[in-house]
Amino acid sequence: MKKKWAVVLSVVICAAVYAGAYCGGALCARNLPALREYSVLGIAAIAAGAFLAAELVAGMVCRIVTAKKNKRIDLHAQREELLQNKQQALSDYPRMRAGVRRAIGFVTFMHVVNTLLAFFTLFSLGLYRSESNAGAILAVSLLVFYFGYGLVLMWFGTQDRDRFAPDGISPLTEEAYPALLRMVNETAREASIRQKITVYLLPGCGLSVSDAGKHCYLYLGVLYFRALSADELKQGLLHEFGHAGNRDSELYNRLDRVMSRYGMVGSGFMTAFAQTVLFPWIGIAVKKWSIFSIVASAVQEQAADAFVRTHGDKAVYVSALAKINMLDIEMSEPAVEGKCLFASPTPCSDVETSRYETFLADFAQREALWRDLLSREIQGMFASHPTFRMRMEDMGEQDYTVSFVPADSDDYQAEQKKALAYADALIEKDLKENYEANRKSAYLDPMERIHAYEAKIAAGEQLPLLDTVNIMEDYYGVLNYTATEALAEQILAQSPTNPQAHWFRGLLRLGRYDERGIDDIYAAIAESDNYIQSGYDAIGTFCCRMGLADRLEEYREKCLDPIEYSLNEWDDFSTVRASDHPEANTVPEPRLSGIIENAKKEYGNLLARLYIVHKRALSGQLDGNILITVPKPDVDRDAWNESSHRMFLYLDLIEDELYGLAETDSGSALEKLLAGIDGALVINNNEGDAPPEEAKTTAGRKTK
Repeated sequence: MKKKWAVVLSVVICAAVYAGAYCGGALCARNLPALREYSVLGIAAIAAGAFLAAELVAGMVCRIVTAKKNKRIDLHAQREELLQNKQQALSDYPRMRAGVRRAIGFVTFMHVVNTLLAFFTLFSLGLYRSESNAGAILAVSLLVFYFGYGLVLMWFGTQDRDRFAPDGISPLTEEAYPALLRMVNETAREASIRQKITVYLLPGCGLSVSDAGKHCYLYLGVLYFRALSADELKQGLLHEFGHAGNRDSELYNRLDRVMSRYGMVGSGFMTAFAQTVLFPWIGIAVKKWSIFSIVASAVQEQAADAFVRTHGDKAVYVSALAKINMLDIEMSEPAVEGKCLFASPTPCSDVETSRYETFLADFAQREALWRDLLSREIQGMFASHPTFRMRMEDMGEQDYTVSFVPADSDDYQAEQKKALAYADALIEKDLKENYEANRKSAYLDPMERIHAYEAKIAAGEQLPLLDTVNIMEDYYGVLNYTATEALAEQILAQSPTNPQAHWFRGLLRLGRYDERGIDDIYAAIAESDNYIQSGYDAIGTFCCRMGLADRLEEYREKCLDPIEYSLNEWDDFSTVRASDHPEANTVPEPRLSGIIENAKKEYGNLLARLYIVHKRALSGQLDGNILITVPKPDVDRDAWNESSHRMFLYLDLIEDELYGLAETDSGSALEKLLAGIDGALVINNNEGDAPPEEAKTTAGRKTK
């Protein structure tokens, strides 16, 4: 019933819009004799200007109507709706696919509506301009031009080669990689792919195809190319070309292109028209687009695997999948201890080669572990790809072999090595940009602090807890995991609830596949809101990879309320605007003096002014004090960010109170407001310059 009335309402409003456009144009032409003095082109210019103005106003109305400010996010309801929609999509995929086809039709319909609206307005003006047919001819001409212009924009949007070309990377040529390109083209012909294929080699892992109409773009990760034999790479190519030839994939990509490019065609008016008038109708088809994209991706992966099952070698394909998944596992593990990228005085010239050699060494030691992980991985609730085990079972294979002993032609092996050298050169080129500055902040400065700390410890000094926490983070940053974990244990012995110590110990344990890391991450989340998002992400990923069904269910039950709290209360509290009406701070002594002293110590001469104010979240559930810093003009941003991070750690160690750390520029509307609050200004070095309207906190603690 709702659908029926939505359609009726849409048709009635469309008719009213047509009639209004026609009558409005006619009345203007009849009652404004001055219009008769204008040429046909002059009238067209007036009509076009009025039409664009209407689009602008409609777009503004749309933003107002669809604004979600202060609207609470209910993750429990969203999760149930997503699960329900996913199950419905899986059980009735053909209907979902038909709904997406209707969505494409409706988007096209909106473009036609916009065009007809312009047509009726211009036609009515031109008709009453003279007794001749010049106005009608002009209106029809503009109609054809406008509609054609929109189609051309959309076509170029899907064919634009620059959109598919990675920055700074050229496509492969027959002269440089004849064996690889010959294999790609032969495999494409076997898969009945008739488009021209352009191949790009990229650093890292990955293998994907983008179908762009007359062109097909293949992106091949250098590590995948180096790891896979020629037969294995061919099976991977068959899988990707299976995507390109799949009608569901084509439908999915078409809708994705239409939805992403339609703004160039419809402009503000149709966005507003769709969301405020046609939304009930169009929403029937596109409301579940995000779910369809997930389900469609999973279905497409299965279809592409089925294509390999029919046209390729199943056993070889499973071996290729195993290598690819093992590479992904190795890349997600912590970096090699002590092997910091910026330890060398000069940029590393063999990053990709070193990564591959490290992978081979790890494979020799951890093959059994990685096989075990692949055998028990759990698919995420909204994962777009099946797990390795699911795909192996779909292939009908019971086991697989993984070998890195070279057995291909000399030409193929030479191109694999050439590709590694090519990736090394690309990465070295990127590293050379600002290498000295990056090395200073990422390696030299932390090592200087570490050496100073170790000298003090050797001299028998007792250091404050905050200094130890800072050094623990420095050790982790330079990949000294042994020292990091030792300091975490020391800190927890002194302060059992310290969130930073739990966080770093938890990360290191998860990196070793130690389930106790989950409890450490939970402990960090319980003590500091700053770890909610990243902490739950780490736990969920770990549970899926390890196949921990019970702990995964525990995680799913635990995560919704804290994340919902983070997205609602915390995000609202942690955004400071002039319109928030902050009040005088409520920090008691001697804590206020301690905060001021630590701010002077951390920021030094980088700080122009510091304000401390009290703020209450609109929900009323959170209130606390926020430090708002004003940096000096042309401040060194690396040094400033480092100082802010250390101030963040200091605030995070304050028990039982909520604190935030924010930044604004001198002369902003926010600072002008702060200057009028008694007692808000606590440090004034009388310098600064500049503008923003709001500041976002970078630190805080949950009220206990």
